[in-house]
Amino acid sequence: MTYYKSLSADGCSCNGGTSKWSLPKLQKDGTYKPGRWMPRIENIVPCERGYHVFQRKDIFLWVNATLYEDEVRGETIDHEDKTVAQSARLIRPIPGCNERALRLHACRVAEDVLPIFEQAYPDDDRPRKAIETARRHADGKATPEELAAARDAARAATWDAAAARAAAGAAARAAADAAAADAARAAADAARAAAAAAWAAAWAAARAAADAAWAAADAAWAVRDAARAAAWDAAWDAAGAKYTDWLWEMLEGER
Repeated sequence: MTYYKSLSADGCSCNGGTSKWSLPKLQKDGTYKPGRWMPRIENIVPCERGYHVFQRKDIFLWVNATLYEDEVRGETIDHEDKTVAQSARLIRPIPGCNERALRLHACRVAEDVLPIFEQAYPDDDRPRKAIETARRHADGKATPEELAAARDAARAATWDAAAARAAAGAAARAAADAAAADAARAAADAARAAAAAAWAAAWAAARAAADAAWAAADAAWAVRDAARAAAWDAAWDAAGAKYTDWLWEMLEGER
């Protein structure tokens, strides 16, 4: 099993805990020497004691400024979206985990559901402009002030749409999340923006699919409700898997 660990930019735990991790070192041949094994912890308890790592599929819950492939030893406990171990060490960094990659991924998933919003509000270009500004900012071509203004405009579009159509509101929120920024914590903020945009986009896609099922099965209440629930679950899982794959493509493709 391959595990991963997200850390702050300075190599410290950032999703709970205060551990300073021993980081892998780049060698002359281009490979990495793993970091030292972290001190063994007895009586591990999920979310309380032990070294917490995650699998590839759960990256959106934990992604942060830096990302490492991880190895564990000793007792382990699998707990929902994480694994806790008695000891762990970092094998190598995932070099593509950086501010630019995370922001561009947030833009991509927001663009994926933008048609949901624009179909409902064809004359409102605020979410589209927010995505465009976020892309330019990722490449150093838009100022933090421009990004903040685009984010605020997209959030205003979210509120305008939310009252009428939940899926359209989620699509606009994905655009606003893609344009989120905090200059003091850029990489970690980009990670949060990427995750938030993906969740909002998945929600919008799932809601649209569920609404379509609702309309198609409107002849019978029981059938309609079952169809909508099934469509929601299937669309949510499919969207989540797609955006997870997209993120790994971005992280593993960036150098």
